[in-house]
Amino acid sequence: MEREKEIIILEKRLSDVESGVLDRDLADAEKFISDEICMKKEENKRKKDEEIIQKKAGIMIAKKFEQSGRRTDRNVQYNNREIEKNWQYFVRTRDSIPDYMLKKLKSMPNNKGYIWKNIYCYGERPASIGEPVILFETQKDGLLVIHETTDSEYKIWHKKGTSRKLLYSNTPLRRLSIVSSSLGNYIK
Repeated sequence: MEREKEIIILEKRLSDVESGVLDRDLADAEKFISDEICMKKEENKRKKDEEIIQKKAGIMIAKKFEQSGRRTDRNVQYNNREIEKNWQYFVRTRDSIPDYMLKKLKSMPNNKGYIWKNIYCYGERPASIGEPVILFETQKDGLLVIHETTDSEYKIWHKKGTSRKLLYSNTPLRRLSIVSSSLGNYIK
């Protein structure tokens, strides 16, 4: 009985197919399947595009990191060369300091000294408390430049020969306020 019903249904369906009644249903099913295939293709293409974009971004990050590392290495090498050059300059200049300066530096307090070819030489005795830092620099044409630094200002004086010293510039110094803090302030 069941088989006969099934046979009847299938024969009716076959006659509908031959007469074209089911063409619309078949076309709708084909359209549904083709739409589904297109959606899957678009999804796969979108995923591949995202993977390519992520890969390119990863490559860019790696390149930036590598360039940063190279730049850092170059800066380290440059700084090492500069340190070596400045050290060699210091050694050459230290050996050329005149004897009269070396003798006077032995008896000068530590807050007085000389500038010789951009090398600052301070006295060997303990610093005089409350006194400014005074550095003497001899320049060409017998000009003596006196650099005086206090807590609040930086003065430059010029003196030529036996004449009186004249104030060349006066620059106020700005001190940064340092906040006193300790680890104890954060521990509860």
